[in-house]
Amino acid sequence: MLFSLLDKTIYFSFDRSGFKRHQRSFSPLCFQQSGQYLITGASSGIGQAVVELLAKQHQKTISLARSSGEILADLSDWSQLTEKLQQYFEKNPLPIDGLVLNAGGMPDQLVRNQQGHEFQMASQLLGHFKLFQWLEQNHKLVSGAKIIWVSSGGMLLKKLDTQQLFNASTAYDKVAVYANVKRAQVILCEELAKIYPQYFWASMHPGWVDTPAVRSALPKFYQWTSKRLRSPQQGADTIVWLLSDQSPKSQSGEFWFDRQKQKKYPLPWLRESAEERRNFIQKVLAALPKTRS
Repeated sequence: MLFSLLDKTIYFSFDRSGFKRHQRSFSPLCFQQSGQYLITGASSGIGQAVVELLAKQHQKTISLARSSGEILADLSDWSQLTEKLQQYFEKNPLPIDGLVLNAGGMPDQLVRNQQGHEFQMASQLLGHFKLFQWLEQNHKLVSGAKIIWVSSGGMLLKKLDTQQLFNASTAYDKVAVYANVKRAQVILCEELAKIYPQYFWASMHPGWVDTPAVRSALPKFYQWTSKRLRSPQQGADTIVWLLSDQSPKSQSGEFWFDRQKQKKYPLPWLRESAEERRNFIQKVLAALPKTRS
């Protein structure tokens, strides 16, 4: 009863104490075979922790980031992204067993990519989809590969706003845009699980984690929660669990937190209509038409 009450507060669930409480039911991570996993945003924070945790399980990793890693690319620059992917896989042809779509970023001011899309949406939503699309079209994903979208608990109280996603205005609110993009990731993950059933799809949120991105982008939030934030390794645990042999393969397209399936819409009025969802998916597919490199 006490644990259930603490989880309902969010503050004592998303924080470090919540992880430690939930961790009591965790079993040790298990990877019976070695695999290869591509992680975006792997130069720091949660992405770097995923790389470290996979290394402990004797798994090979490929880091994709703007500043360091095996693939240096900006996910909002789609021509550069495909060029860098082509260069890397020409030299390293083995396909990958899993893809962690983790890269983030929250500019203080409105920034657009070459196609005119707002940066957060261009990189975290469309850029990640472009990455998957290239890997899939070029046969760089094994059958049954696991694709994990790293969303945020901030999306739980946000209804999808397709207008904001594709028509960002000068009235830019970085936190509102972030929450909207993270909501969009969860919806896109669910839809892609239907379109590409040969892969295992999952979205998750890591709780409140102490990362360089949180410190720089949300200084007031960091100041308020700094003594309660999770470590990057704690935030990364569910990601690695979803990649492991313990992943719930029969539940593709679901949303997870601390190894438990979660409701995507805690409040019914936050759910988009069927028409709104169709419109969103159509716009995503239109923004990134299939092209083979």
